Amino acid sequence: MTQKTELRYAIGLTSGFLILSGLTAFNHEMWRDEMQAWLLARDSASVFELFAHLKYEGHPGLWHLCLMPLSRITASPIIMQVFHLLIACVTVYLFARYAPFNWLQKFLFSFGYFALYEYAIVARNYALGMLLIVLFCVLFRERYKRPLWIGGVLFLLAHTSVHALIVSIGIGFALFCEYFFMKSARLETAPTDLCAVTNRAYRKGPDTVGALFKRALASARLETATTEENTRVWLSFGLIGIGILTSVLQLKPPVDTGFAVGWKFDYETHHLFKVIKLISRAYLPIPKQTLHFWNSHQLEAYPFFQNFQMPLCFLLIFCSVLFLYKRPTALIIYLTSTFGLLAFFYVKYYGSIRHHGFLFLTFVMVVWIYRESARLQTAPTEEESPSTVGALFKRAQKTARLQTAPTHLRAVTNRAYRKGTHTVGALFKRARKTARLQTAPTEEDTPSTVGALFKRALKSARLQTAPTDNTPDTVGALFKRALKSARLQTAPTDNTPDTVGALFKRAQKTARLQTAPTGREGNAPTGKEGNAPTGKEGTLWERAFSILFTLILVCHFIGGIIAIRMDNR
Repeated sequence: MTQKTELRYAIGLTSGFLILSGLTAFNHEMWRDEMQAWLLARDSASVFELFAHLKYEGHPGLWHLCLMPLSRITASPIIMQVFHLLIACVTVYLFARYAPFNWLQKFLFSFGYFALYEYAIVARNYALGMLLIVLFCVLFRERYKRPLWIGGVLFLLAHTSVHALIVSIGIGFALFCEYFFMKSARLETAPTDLCAVTNRAYRKGPDTVGALFKRALASARLETATTEENTRVWLSFGLIGIGILTSVLQLKPPVDTGFAVGWKFDYETHHLFKVIKLISRAYLPIPKQTLHFWNSHQLEAYPFFQNFQMPLCFLLIFCSVLFLYKRPTALIIYLTSTFGLLAFFYVKYYGSIRHHGFLFLTFVMVVWIYRESARLQTAPTEEESPSTVGALFKRAQKTARLQTAPTHLRAVTNRAYRKGTHTVGALFKRARKTARLQTAPTEEDTPSTVGALFKRALKSARLQTAPTDNTPDTVGALFKRALKSARLQTAPTDNTPDTVGALFKRAQKTARLQTAPTGREGNAPTGKEGNAPTGKEGTLWERAFSILFTLILVCHFIGGIIAIRMDNR
């Protein structure tokens, strides 16, 4: 879908959400724990006094700090409801606008149990946690370009609730592992301005275009890990660490507390199974249609589901791990956050449905990260030819008999393009394999290897001919002009790329060094390449998991409608 269509859909979905949740909030009678936070913020004379009172709450103070200025505006807690509803609407808008899911999945999530009722109608601190998790997902693809934003979001996330603190610890640990042990993942954030990369590499003195592109693409991780950027990354990790530490200090209870006293470290099978079953309660939150519907679970009333509940929980975990194993960062976040939350529910506080919801938010977050990473990564096979310029020229240099001496490269590229290939690598590979382009040039005529050809093109100013049709007729002149043009392009006049410069321009725009197909082929990457931006996965397993994800969201939608209906009674 286009950007305008996505924007209109997000605005329309958020408007519908605001109308429905606003009507429900108008009829909602605030509960005791909702009023507790408001009274603490209202009756605390200063911030220091507020934090002294919060020692008995078991939560960090971000939500209460937000309520303090509101309580100075008016004594009515309705303003808290309005503020809480505004947070929920911003969350829904960000999800509908930026999440890499299809329209149905965005709709089901936005009107699901947690997004529509638990974290929208019930005015508690957990809505801030959901908002910051969604904001982290939006910023994830640029985590190395804007690391301080990531650090700030996780700093605030750690101060929303103890459950969000566990999730922020899992995210921080995964990012730390990715940065230090999975450096290849940082290639996802490689700059798309190929001209800037090649110019910087060219000034360093490589004597061939092949070496130029190879050094530009392979060395220093495409220059993304500069000193300044490393400093920002370290500051980001520092922010995350400070946020976690200060949140833990706030959560330390006083000696005279009477809530959730003690820790349960002894093994008890019944209690362990009870905690594991929370996964099904969080993933399938369908409440009973009774007066006391909150924190109930309709599916547990059926004997069949009771017998199948434990295997279902293990199956959900297994499918999630199997789905995420190709994305180590998402997998680490899922495992650390999920088992961290389950461990907390076991050893400290079993909690209620609003706490268990962070298991579901973790699940949605890692699926988002998986699909976001799929947008930025390509995994071409050997038969599909390398899709990066670095790999292309590296192969060209290593292949001793890559004798490409056509005097009219446009005819070669046009011929290959008409045969249905759309990558620079595929064009050169197709040109090599077809039409017998290995022409056995002599020493005096044309260089016999691509590396030598480009070396001579860069060293000799006389290799540039005076073309009569505005198209260079030698590869050397073409690349020399392309490097001097500061944009790696030669302004093609039609939709068919007829120069290598034009191919590189189109490759630059796709952020995957791949030329965009035209005509009936469309301009959207296919699922086969692992770049499905709207939930159209390429592999059979990914399609099956997408169906499972949609079914889970359907259960959330049913639970949300039931909760809204019961609350309005």
